Amino acid sequence: KLLVMDETGDIKKIVSKEYPLFFPHPGWSEQKPEDWFEKSMEGIKELTAECDKSQVAGISFGGQMHGLVALDKDDNVIRPAILWNDGRTGKETEYLNEVIGKDKLSEYTANIAFAGFTAPKILWVKENEPEIYEKTACFLISSKDYIIGRLTSVFAGDMTACSTAGAMDLDKKIWSEELIGAAGVDIKKFPKLFYAHECVGTVTETGATESGYPAGTKVYAGTGDAGATTLASGILAPGEYNINLGTSGWV
Repeated sequence: KLLVMDETGDIKKIVSKEYPLFFPHPGWSEQKPEDWFEKSMEGIKELTAECDKSQVAGISFGGQMHGLVALDKDDNVIRPAILWNDGRTGKETEYLNEVIGKDKLSEYTANIAFAGFTAPKILWVKENEPEIYEKTACFLISSKDYIIGRLTSVFAGDMTACSTAGAMDLDKKIWSEELIGAAGVDIKKFPKLFYAHECVGTVTETGATESGYPAGTKVYAGTGDAGATTLASGILAPGEYNINLGTSGWV
């Protein structure tokens, strides 16, 4: 679901695109990140067909959280994204809560582990798909981070969405070497962190062709859907678009 609004918050146009949701086993829930990007680009071009995109100061995205995306060293997706409502990680969630411990998790992340969080999903991939784990150069935490990466060639994450992955040291605002090391996961596979308002990069020549935005347009980190709902809606600077990806295959 995509929309464009003016500086007063008035919505000028809304565009929706559909893509499939997959259930390869009972309790599993997956989508293809490539579908997110393809449909987002189709929607953006339709949404902004009558806009002078040279006047755009910057673009940002919001999207579903807890969606694990595995990228290889060439930034290619190497398995479907495991979504927030996927329930396959019972064993891994129990391990984090009982072996690493709820107290330790709460101390660093202000939460215990839940099946929908990203850290248990990474452990599941490591245990059940070791070849995928070894090939993975970066695990993305939120759907919109894949879209931003395709536009800018910078695959990263924002502090708010990543803070719910179950692997951050919230006091230091960094990935926790202690928690990640205790889980036996390579910390180098976690993405670079940005604050939501920070510029991740600019639209590349390839990104410009795919999106219709001029190369060099600034792209900001944005945040996940839950984080975005804590902010007042409709507060956007002139010339900015907030493109919000729909959750869980509803769109």
